[in-house]
This record gives sequence, C-alpha cells and structure tokens, in this order.
Amino acid sequence: MNDPKSTSKDFQSDEFEEQLRRSLRRVEAPKGFAARILERAGVSEKPLLLKPRFRRGPRWGWIGAVATILVLAALEGNQVRVRRERVSVAQIQAQFDTAMRVTSHALEETRVELERAGVRFDE
Repeated sequence: MNDPKSTSKDFQSDEFEEQLRRSLRRVEAPKGFAARILERAGVSEKPLLLKPRFRRGPRWGWIGAVATILVLAALEGNQVRVRRERVSVAQIQAQFDTAMRVTSHALEETRVELERAGVRFDE
C-alpha cells in the first residue's frame, strides 16, 4: 500500500470530502424568513386539516389477498380445462385416424374382391 498513486487518490478523496462538508454545512435562516415566505404564499399560520381519502387497514390486505387467490384459482381452472380439451382432441384424432385406416383397408379388400369377380374400375 505504499503506492504513490493510491496515496494521491486518498488525499484527493479526503480533500473532496472536506470541501463537500464545508459546502453542505447547516446555515441558519435569517430572522423572519419563514413569516415572509408564508406571507408571500398567502398561507395562514393555521395549517389545513386534510382528511384521508382511503383508510388502509388490515381489512384491505385481506380483501386483496382473497381477490388474488380467486384470480389465480380462475386461471388455474382455465388451464385445467385447456389441458383436458387438448387430451380430448388428441383422443378424437387418434380415433379418426384408426377409423380411416379400417375404412381404407375394408375398401381395398372390397375392391380386390370385386376385381376377382370381374368388375373393372376405370381409374
């Protein structure tokens, strides 16, 4: 740590921090400053009471939690329905493919039998 560069940086950092402290030191406002500002702004010395629009209590937290659970349950229910539909579509497609193979095979056998019987098909 006897590096001259690090010592120079430390010195610059200390000098900067000291300058920053001097620049940011607390300065007292002149007498009557607050009164003059309030007078210019046209504000009375009596503060206005503001009523809160919404009171947030523990009840709102529970309502939000229940609403979140309901939304998540609805989304999950929808996902289950979509999965079931996909399985159903896959089963229907498999049944259709099987029916087409069986029908195609039956028609081919019928064609062969008809050709053996002497019936010619013009293709």
